[in-house]
Amino acid sequence: MDTRDEGAQVGPGAEFRIECRSFKAFQKNTLQAFVSLKINPPGLVVNDICLHAKSGRRWLSFPAKPYQKDGATQQWYPIVEIEDREILRRFQAAGLAAVDHYLQQGGGA
Repeated sequence: MDTRDEGAQVGPGAEFRIECRSFKAFQKNTLQAFVSLKINPPGLVVNDICLHAKSGRRWLSFPAKPYQKDGATQQWYPIVEIEDREILRRFQAAGLAAVDHYLQQGGGA
């Protein structure tokens, strides 16, 4: 699927495009699904990105691994992060648009 219209600028003259490769519904609390996204360039595929929704707001979170905080409370440590807030905002918008495009094309059925 060509998702060029879902691109986001990441620097002067640079852009990335995101393509949703898979969607696996899984509802628990705010978690709605696991998605796989391909980010071009550089052609990086990230599997098991979490799609969350709450109170009309949606967001993506990268895969994370659990750990015990203070030996009791389970927390999640992200495996991948985008440090720049503006790039993260653009990634979120482009990633959600790619998921929507994938579902509109009949993916995830």
